[in-house]
Amino acid sequence: MTVGQMKQSLTKQEYYNWLRYFNHKQPDVTEIQLAVISLIASTGLGNKNAKLEDFLVSKGSQPSAKTEVLSSDEVQNFFGGLV
Repeated sequence: MTVGQMKQSLTKQEYYNWLRYFNHKQPDVTEIQLAVISLIASTGLGNKNAKLEDFLVSKGSQPSAKTEVLSSDEVQNFFGGLV
């Protein structure tokens, strides 16, 4: 589909709705696999700064980097119950 055809068939509101959808949708397995292949091809052709995220269409909301750390008592209680 050409850009001209897209402009004739897609309203501005529908275009922005699609952008919102792709910004929040998590990438599926096929998309990740295609991104990996694209990354390999890109780095093989000399693009050493490429990242996997550069080739994902669906960005999804990224989880926060904050991780919850268990105290030593909580770890001992958990593993103590397994013995």
